[in-house]
Amino acid sequence: MPRMRQYSADAGVLLMAPRHRMGRVLSMGDTPCRACMVRPCRYGRRTRWRNPRPLPTVEDEPRWRWIAMDVAAARESILSFPAAALIVAGLLVAMIAASGLRRVGPHERLVVRRFGWPLGVRGPGLRYLLPGADTGVRVPMGARPHDIWLRAMTKDGVPLHVKALAVMGTGDPVRYADAAGSPSSSAQAATEVALRAVIADRDLADLPSLLAGGDDPELVRRVDEAVRPWGVAARLVTITDATVPVRSGPPGSRPPRARREPVPTARAGGGRAGADGSAAGRPS
Repeated sequence: MPRMRQYSADAGVLLMAPRHRMGRVLSMGDTPCRACMVRPCRYGRRTRWRNPRPLPTVEDEPRWRWIAMDVAAARESILSFPAAALIVAGLLVAMIAASGLRRVGPHERLVVRRFGWPLGVRGPGLRYLLPGADTGVRVPMGARPHDIWLRAMTKDGVPLHVKALAVMGTGDPVRYADAAGSPSSSAQAATEVALRAVIADRDLADLPSLLAGGDDPELVRRVDEAVRPWGVAARLVTITDATVPVRSGPPGSRPPRARREPVPTARAGGGRAGADGSAAGRPS
């Protein structure tokens, strides 16, 4: 069994050499041994020093003080890297959690999908989406006016330049979000096709009644059916102006010019030109 260190109270002589349990000899000014928490190390063999330095007694430097110092050093070494890792991990978790917040305007709807499947439509306000699983698409719900200019042909074959006004809004937010490209542009092109079809079913004499009536329910219904695949609903469709162009040919072409016939003239000393175009009094 290793022996405890002993001090001489009158001479202050160390009766036990400071030697570590692994065999390394410690000097008098060394730090406390981390193996046994005392200073100097209590393990070793008996010896005598001629001129030893004054050593602290147990009352001057109690053992708990050295234990507290070693515990604090151990905490610093243990928590230096894990504490930084915990702080970085906490910041990352906070950023990921905050990325799921979405603010929806009063005239918007949020179409939510989870792993690509439609989950529902969220209304205005602050909404939360599950990061990594949910995706959201904002859809405007307000009505937007569209001015449309087009060329059409009536039922009796008269070409027209038509100007129309169409007020359209979002009817189905899910279809609007699923539509490829710009749903508004696609709906405007479909409106032009529907207007051409309506004008092609009427004669030129029937157009004044269509212009004077303003909002025609039949016209609105046909335009609404044309734009429904893009999730758009027609609320107002009216033809504001229709003009017949002066030139009915293709752009840049000139109208055919009439061919001028030569007019026969009477020579001097001759008679009048006959009705058949022959001149009288020709020299023989």
